Amino acid sequence: MAVGTSQNTIKKAAVQAREYTYDYSDRAGELMYFYLLITKGVPGYAYANVGTKQSSLGHMMLALADCPRPNNIDEENEVMVIGCEDANLVGSDWDMNDVVFLVYGDPKIPQPVEIIDEEIKEVTSKRYMIEDLGSTDDFDFNDIVVDVTQEIVKKLTTENGELVSTKEISRTQKATLRHLGGTIPFRLKIGDKVFDEMEGQMDVNPDKEYEITGWEPDKNNISVAVKDLNNGDIHKLNFPGIGEAPMIIAVDTDVDWMEERVSITQEWFESIKK
Repeated sequence: MAVGTSQNTIKKAAVQAREYTYDYSDRAGELMYFYLLITKGVPGYAYANVGTKQSSLGHMMLALADCPRPNNIDEENEVMVIGCEDANLVGSDWDMNDVVFLVYGDPKIPQPVEIIDEEIKEVTSKRYMIEDLGSTDDFDFNDIVVDVTQEIVKKLTTENGELVSTKEISRTQKATLRHLGGTIPFRLKIGDKVFDEMEGQMDVNPDKEYEITGWEPDKNNISVAVKDLNNGDIHKLNFPGIGEAPMIIAVDTDVDWMEERVSITQEWFESIKK
């Protein structure tokens, strides 16, 4: 039996419906799961869509062990009432009596499994420090500094403390342009987001935020196209692969960029090594 806990309290409930009896004596000891499948819509109601499934996973059902015993149920039988709500709406009455099951067994019935839904956030952030075309005396990696952050909200469902499912609810990504320290025009691309061409600026901290999509932190799918001011050629700079000279490096967001025309050192790399 899988029935979620509920914060609702049943004060009074009246049920008038035809009684159906199902015999599961041949499956004694097995788990019992309760679901409601909405098979007919009600015009004007938010849950009118046929096929909507309600279950205890959404706290739509309430198990009552201390309940009145019907006269026709022998004392040897353990009894429990499962009260169900058919719509998870703001205006629902939450009387938990839209469908009611009386479960009884000799001597025991399956005990409820506590199901808990919990939302967690997973946040991943990186700071990309970019060198545009790099002259022989300029490897400060502060021509473009951009922070990229991804926030994923997941719903974890556990039964008796054991994780049984993980579902992603939402994923948002943003990029914040932190610093500009070069003079060359550039066009930044992060994930699916292609930025408008920007003019190079010296020692400016825009702190401008952009919504983006498609960024993959593990793949570092970021690139920048820069314009050679001497001949107008466009050069695309990608995040480096193994053995390639870097024009873009990734660090933690608490690592500060270098001062103008101060090249990064081996000690600097050692200080940020994971």
